[in-house]
Amino acid sequence: MNKLLKYLVHKPANLLFITSVSGALAEEAIVKKEELWDVVGTDRWRINNTLDNKYKPRPVDVIVREACALVNQTLPYSLISSNCEHFVNELRYGKAESGQYDEKPQPGDLIEIFRGSYQHWAVYVGDGFVVHLAPPSEVPGAGANSMMSVLAEKAIVKKEELWDVVGTDRWKINNALDNEYEPRPVRVIVREACARVNANLPYCVFRGNCEHFVNELRYGKAESRQVRKAGEVVMVAGVAAAVGLGVFALVGALFGGSKKENKNTE
Repeated sequence: MNKLLKYLVHKPANLLFITSVSGALAEEAIVKKEELWDVVGTDRWRINNTLDNKYKPRPVDVIVREACALVNQTLPYSLISSNCEHFVNELRYGKAESGQYDEKPQPGDLIEIFRGSYQHWAVYVGDGFVVHLAPPSEVPGAGANSMMSVLAEKAIVKKEELWDVVGTDRWKINNALDNEYEPRPVRVIVREACARVNANLPYCVFRGNCEHFVNELRYGKAESRQVRKAGEVVMVAGVAAAVGLGVFALVGALFGGSKKENKNTE
């Protein structure tokens, strides 16, 4: 075996048995030097120095020396800002980057989380944290149970790790209303969001839901496109129903009138 491949230094999340979600929740990680195959196990692997096209690698002796000097150290861990990929890229290039998470939210960005039948919203306030308005049933993976949020009258403003809120659900940065309104200054968004943490606020799915909350923070406009779209669907359905009734009445009048006319003619 190539001696260069025999050992590797890496930064696993400091949990004994890691799932993709529990690793995301870790706050610390230990730098380990282990046999490559002990780390790989039965998983597929490859050599990947793709950032060589973007950055010049540091000298090999510097990379190896600094990597080995960090062994057994406990370091802060964040899936967004300091995960295992950030760690190795900083060693090789002096740049702590992670291509796994191309979506890198900036303070003030709005985060849309897809819960299945609806979307939950939060505002990113930096250092891996978001602030969001959460009714009692709003938890990752709640699925249809989270629809009980419709019945909630109160919700609490929480500051939590982005990954605690996202769970295994799909998410994206969504500042779509930037095309409609000018965002407020980032410092104002973050300050006001953090000032509301732990507050109990009135909750109404139509007038004061999680999307209203974050849009008011970012734009000063308490809007919800989910509610707007739902209203449009209801309106279209109402118009369709009205048109249907109108056609039915018209057909009834025509055919009813025709039968009456035929009877009178006889």
